[in-house]
Amino acid sequence: MGKMLVISFKDDNDEKVFHEVVNLLEQYEFQDMKEIKYQPVLTFDNFVVDPQELSVKKDGRLLDFNYREFSLLYLLASHKGMVFKYDYLYEILWGDHYIQETNSNITSLVSGVRTMIEKDTKHPRYILTVRGIGYRFNASYSEST
Repeated sequence: MGKMLVISFKDDNDEKVFHEVVNLLEQYEFQDMKEIKYQPVLTFDNFVVDPQELSVKKDGRLLDFNYREFSLLYLLASHKGMVFKYDYLYEILWGDHYIQETNSNITSLVSGVRTMIEKDTKHPRYILTVRGIGYRFNASYSEST
C-alpha cells in the first residue's frame, strides 16, 4: 500500500537535500520481512560459511570476519565459478560508485579473506584472481556434505 508524505521547504537548499535523499533511497531495494529467503550454509574442505549467523569457522574455530569480508566470501562462494568484476564488487560491498582507484580497496579486502581461509595465500585455492577483471570462487571446490 502506498503512503504519502507532505513536506514544506524553507528554501531551495532544503529541497535540494530532500531530492538527494530520495535519489539515494531509490537505489536500494527494500524487502518485507516475510520475503526474506533462506540462504544455505556453505561447507567446504575445512571451513563453513553461515549466513544466518554471519560467521565463518575454519577447522571448527570461529574466525574474526567483519561484515564486508563475510559478504565478499559469501557472495563469491555461493556463485562458484562466476566472475565478479571489480566495479560490481565495489558497488555491492561499499554501496558507492566505482572508480579505478578503488581497486586497492577490493584487493586489500580479498587479501584479508584469503589470509583467513587459504593455506597458502600466494597460491590461493578458493578465491581466484581474474587478472584485470576481478575475482571468482574456484568452481572445482564443491561444497562438502
